[in-house]
Amino acid sequence: IPGYIFAEAKDGNESGKFTDKPQTVTMIYKKLKDNTPVMPVQDGTLTVKYVDENGKEIAKSVVTKEKAGTAYKTEKKDIEGYTFKEVKGNEVGKYVAGNQTVTYVYTKNDNHNVTPTDPNKPDTPNDSGQTNQPGNNNVGKDTGSSDGNVVNNVVNGIQSALPKTAAEKTTLAG
Repeated sequence: IPGYIFAEAKDGNESGKFTDKPQTVTMIYKKLKDNTPVMPVQDGTLTVKYVDENGKEIAKSVVTKEKAGTAYKTEKKDIEGYTFKEVKGNEVGKYVAGNQTVTYVYTKNDNHNVTPTDPNKPDTPNDSGQTNQPGNNNVGKDTGSSDGNVVNNVVNGIQSALPKTAAEKTTLAG
């Protein structure tokens, strides 16, 4: 605007996305007087946050500083264990004098799935009824100690006392 200089944007950002809700951005200009030098462009700070639904930071925020009027574009991150939900603020816009924040909100993934310790080695019972998996503490195996023999003897005694059924051992040929 001839005779004026842009000072700042208030109540919002200079650029952004249209939504179904009313938005207002007020552009403030200062009138120049004759022989008044043009004021230097001020710096703006943009903070991009990555939070969960409770506002807890789940990835390091990114803070940048540029001259007001410089264009910016933010990006969501792939964060392990989380799924992107929404963005608050303008992903694309221009720096303004002062501070701006863009917040990416994520939902924590459901971790009810169990991952096997060794997907190449199936979990199969041995003769003592125990499974052959790491971290089983050798329960039911003869380790040479009296504790291992006691457990083995109890397991074998219980198995011999139980009635034999057709479901006890099944061999499949395929």
